Amino acid sequence: MHQFPEAAKQLQNGGNQYIEMFLQETRRYYPFFPFAVARVQKDFEYEGFKLKKGTLTLLDLYGTNRHPKDWSQPETFLPERFINWKQTPFNFIPQVGSNYDFRHRCAGEFVTMSMMKATIHYLIKYISYDVPEQNFDFNFNDIPAVPSDGFTINNIHYL
Repeated sequence: MHQFPEAAKQLQNGGNQYIEMFLQETRRYYPFFPFAVARVQKDFEYEGFKLKKGTLTLLDLYGTNRHPKDWSQPETFLPERFINWKQTPFNFIPQVGSNYDFRHRCAGEFVTMSMMKATIHYLIKYISYDVPEQNFDFNFNDIPAVPSDGFTINNIHYL
């Protein structure tokens, strides 16, 4: 909300649909996990790449969620991209891909979205605050990826 104040203003009047789009774009733009790690379970070849059992692999979630082939204006924070958006198991993977029924997809995704909705609702309806100067850069080698200085608010007033 602090980094994209124009989008944040729309949260006040945009209703639940805009909040959902804003949160999905937040998860795309700022993935909690910048990458996922796994070990290959059995030898296989995929598109000419041979992978041996036991090989440590990384899935670049940050890069996948910003790939220009899949995302228009990937470096722009644009919640509206989620209007009428059709999710598939692999076109949006802020917390690993696949689907819930047959493969691994993070079961915490539902909880994450519920917590984010409750937080946004509280921030836009019940308090006002200031954000002092701080370093919002991320180190995407860290899990979870959090701003360098964390995130601090002050001058909190209850509405």
